Amino acid sequence: MMRETVAMLLKRRGFRVVVASDGRAGLSAAERTQPDIALTDILMPELDGIGFIMALRRAQPAIKIIAMSGGGRMGNSDYLSIAAKLGADATLAKPFSGDDLVAVLSEVRKKPSPPSRLQSPERIVDHWGAIDGRSAQERRAEYFARKTAGLLHELDTIETRLNYLEDAIRTPLTSSRDV
Repeated sequence: MMRETVAMLLKRRGFRVVVASDGRAGLSAAERTQPDIALTDILMPELDGIGFIMALRRAQPAIKIIAMSGGGRMGNSDYLSIAAKLGADATLAKPFSGDDLVAVLSEVRKKPSPPSRLQSPERIVDHWGAIDGRSAQERRAEYFARKTAGLLHELDTIETRLNYLEDAIRTPLTSSRDV
């Protein structure tokens, strides 16, 4: 539904639009049509938006990318910050208006392609791995491992609190007269 609505809005405003149902289809369409800008959702079947951004950056670094997300379980700011770190030229949090989308598209259109995007794919450094030499996939795995560890810690804390409450409920109340 969202895909068709965005496509219709952009066509009405004079943009040429190619629509794909998921990340894999998007990569195939980008290879065939060589768009100036790719607009991708983060949560998609087959290949998610994060994987799409990384693959498109490797295959066709000159294509500008706008990532959008409504969040899902992690919240859209987490997904969108990851997308930006992996090479999205702009991000857009859902819900957004047609004017918001067109403004972001216009802004991204004006951005020059960085020189690194004009190099051969073999010479392009992953945006996340540029600092410490690790690949984007390694950094992504580390990010999700940290998120998982944080969630496990929260679950342990909740379990400890529940155990405390169970003990408190089972322990008979004593008053100062019983002592």
